[in-house]
Amino acid sequence: MIVGHVMGLPVEETVLQLVPAGAATVTVVAYVGRARLARLLARRRRR
Repeated sequence: MIVGHVMGLPVEETVLQLVPAGAATVTVVAYVGRARLARLLARRRRR
C-alpha cells in the first residue's frame, strides 16, 4: 500500500515503519566507527 510521495517517489507503508530502525543503526555504526578511529589515531601518535 502506497502511503505518500517523498520528492516525487512513491513510499510504501513498510518503508516508513523501518526508517526509525535504520536511523538507529546508522547512529550506532557512526559511533563505533568514530571510537575505533580515535583509538587508531591515539595508537599512531604513541609511536
